[in-house]
Order: sequence, then structure tokens, then C-alpha cells
Amino acid sequence: MKPFRTLLLCLTLAVLGALAWQTLADDPGQVIVRLRGTVYVTTVGKAMLLLIVGMTAIGALALLLRLPFQWWRRNRERQALARLGGGLQALHEGRWTRAEKLLLQAAAHPPLQTCARLAAAQAAQARGDTPAAEQHLVAAQAASGAALARAQAQIEAGQPEQALASLDAIAEDSLPPRALLLRVQALLAAHRAEEACTLLGALKGAQVLADTELTLLEARASAQALREAVDGDALNALRDRLSATLCVRDDVVSAYVARALELHQPDAAAEAVEGALNHQWDEALALAFGRIPDGPDTPPGARLKTAEHWLGAHADSPGLAVSLGRLSAGRALWDKAEAYLLQAIAHGGGGAAWEELGHVFVAGKDDLRARICYANALRAARGETLEPLPAH
Repeated sequence: MKPFRTLLLCLTLAVLGALAWQTLADDPGQVIVRLRGTVYVTTVGKAMLLLIVGMTAIGALALLLRLPFQWWRRNRERQALARLGGGLQALHEGRWTRAEKLLLQAAAHPPLQTCARLAAAQAAQARGDTPAAEQHLVAAQAASGAALARAQAQIEAGQPEQALASLDAIAEDSLPPRALLLRVQALLAAHRAEEACTLLGALKGAQVLADTELTLLEARASAQALREAVDGDALNALRDRLSATLCVRDDVVSAYVARALELHQPDAAAEAVEGALNHQWDEALALAFGRIPDGPDTPPGARLKTAEHWLGAHADSPGLAVSLGRLSAGRALWDKAEAYLLQAIAHGGGGAAWEELGHVFVAGKDDLRARICYANALRAARGETLEPLPAH
């Protein structure tokens, strides 16, 4: 498009020149200039030509006079950019003092002042000089950038409430996407996970995190909110608001189960574990299923039947075998419990299986085998060689 405009301009000037020449050819005109008693007489065409030549000469002279200043300004800009680049590289490499020095030099160039001062504050904070970092933030003259840097430093220093106050200083109409992420992190650190969960939708829309990182943060916030539930109603209300994907995640289910047991809701805890295991098998949840006590609405032996139903598809699961042994022992089915726990040990059940088997032998008054089982539970935890059980 630019060459076309240039060609059009040249054609226009050529046409105007031809028209002017046609006009002056018939009547060249006369220009008279009187200066200090001297009279200069020439035609209009020559006068215009002299005027154009004079203006061109003046422009060329002005350009020559500006060249040293332009060179000096451009050299200064190149030096400032080089210092900014060197400072950012030093910051990335962990050379805090060098980074701060180069960034302060770069900040002397007004267009680079804000970004250089913010990076210098990061370098000062990294080397532990909080007053210098605050000085850089004030000099940066960027309210939102300074607030973000302060909030980040306060979160890392274990001051989430101060971080939230710093983020509140940013105007709503200029709220950057990273402010949402920092607010979520600060709320989680301040044990206000339920409030953090309400911001996850906006955080997803801001696209400040990769999908994998956002999924992990969502699971972390949801699990923490469940652990912080004040009562059973709040706990179940939080779980009802979770997405179908989160409801079956092992970390989220584990958090729900732990809090439900603390609030004396074993039936709800067992239901959550059962739903998660039916969706996707997890050894930790399979092991936890056997540790959930029966609730007032639990039919006798119902948990044992549920676990035995899973055995067909997960016969080699050590967690399930331990749960089956524990549930069988709870029904005083000692031979069955022993068989399940020996199966769990054979499949790598470790210390948990040995400990449960020790309880079974204690109930059967077999003190020798019980002591060996308890000792093996400790050995398994330490990675030591296990002692075999004597034959019956």
C-alpha cells in the first residue's frame, strides 16, 4: 500500500508541475525584491526554484545539525535497553545485586523506568532488602504493578491478609489477570478457601494459568474448602457445588472423608469413597474404605459386601485386601480376616496389613504371631527385612 501512495503523490506533483509550467510559459511574471537599496528582479519560475533550493538547503543543514543529538539519543537508548536486558538476565540467573544495579541504570531512561524499577524491586526482595524493594516500587509509579509485587512478596512472607489489602488497592476497572491468581493464593493461605473457590471461574476466563495448573489449583482449593467446612450442612453444600470431575478426585474425596468423619458423618464418607472407587480405582481410597466406621443407618455387613463385590475386578489390590481384612475382623470373622490380610501382605500391603493382622492375632490370643506382625509393621515402614510368621 505504501508504494502505491508514493506513486500517486509523484504523479500528482508531476501534474501540478506541468500545469504550473503551462501557466508560466505564457506569462513568466516578475518578482522584484528590494533589500538595502539593492533591487533584485527575476521571473516567478526562477523565484520559486530559488525558494525550493533554499528551503532544501536549510532542511539539509538542520538535519546535519540534529545528527549528533540523534546519535547521542539513540546510543543512550541502546545502552538503556542493553542494561535492561542484562539486568533481566541476571535476575533470571539469581545474581540479585548485579541485576538491581543494571536495572537501576536502565530506569534512568524514562520509557523503561516502570518495568526496570519493578524488576529491581524483585531483585531487592530476593536478596532480602525489603526497604529497598519498597523504594523501587514507589519509584516505579505504576500502582497496579507495585500492588502485584507487594502482594506476591507478602504471600511468600506468610502475610496473606496484608496481600489481600494490597490487591484491594488496585482499581476494579484496571484489574490485571494476575491479580486474580494472587487473590486466590492469598485466600487459600488465609484459610478462606471457600471464597477462593468463587474466583476460580473468573480465573479460568483470565487464562493466566495453563489448563493443568488450573486443574490442580481448583482441586487444591476445593479440598481445602471441604477441610475448612464449619459443620455438616456446610460440608455437604460445598460438595454439592463441586463439578462431577472434582467429586471423584482422590485428593478431594479424601478431604471430604476426613472432615465428614470429624463431623460424625460416616455414612456420607463411605458413600463418597464408594462413588469415587466405582468411577476410578484408587489404592488410598480403597484402604480408607475399611477404616470408616459403620453409621447408624448402615446395615450390618453392608460395607463388607460392597468391598467383596470389588474384589472380582481388583483381586490384586493391597488396599482393598486390607480393608476386607479390617471389615471382616469388625464382624468377628477372624479366619476370613486373616486370609484377606495375608493376601494383602502378598500383594505389597506393607505396614498397614501387618498391623491389622497383628490385631487379628491379638483377638485370637496368639501373642507370638501378634508380636511378629507388629514388629514387621515397623520393619516395613523402615524398609528392613521382615520376619516370617511361624506355621500354625
